[in-house]
Amino acid sequence: MLPKERTSPIRMVIPLILICLSPTGFGESINEEIATRTSALKDLVASIEGEPKEPPRIFRTREGYLRFIGTPPSTHFGVEAAKRGTAQDAANAFLERWRNLFVNESPFVGFKTVRIKTSDSRSYVRYQQTYAGLEVFAAEMIVQVNEFGGISN
Repeated sequence: MLPKERTSPIRMVIPLILICLSPTGFGESINEEIATRTSALKDLVASIEGEPKEPPRIFRTREGYLRFIGTPPSTHFGVEAAKRGTAQDAANAFLERWRNLFVNESPFVGFKTVRIKTSDSRSYVRYQQTYAGLEVFAAEMIVQVNEFGGISN
């Protein structure tokens, strides 16, 4: 009886790495997704209303998703006037427009409103991320809406 030949893990991993690094492999599509998110982020930053005296605070993951974005003092991200109604309407419109900057485009990924808190002239709309209707542990987002119906920090 012949001994069983074992495949080295390196022999299995190297082809996968080469596929990912090839121009037609997974690496290229990931770079395209990051470039798309970067372009959308520029559009979001361009939507800042007011006179910013400093750049917005932006924290992203390696994949280009936003972990946090905050407007400079005395500014806010604009929301279409037709969608500004209540604080929740404005927050929903913002999230609907820019959701792909925060999470992937999967139709299974969603957000449900957990709570709305109003303090002074600001409202804080807290969302819980869901996947296929199930809550994602520790995946929440807070959208701050100012008195003008704009999104600020």
